[in-house]
Amino acid sequence: MGPDMKVSKDNLLIIDGKIEAFGGEAKKQALKKNIKISKSNNKLVAPPAG
Repeated sequence: MGPDMKVSKDNLLIIDGKIEAFGGEAKKQALKKNIKISKSNNKLVAPPAG
């Protein structure tokens, strides 16, 4: 969510390779669109090094 932020564990909705929503909104949209929720366990989503 920004530089120097701590790692957080939350929901993430990705559709066609694009991040669509975070947190509770991600879960809400996924359920609304009948998208199966999957566990990613120890996966990390981060911006590319620049």
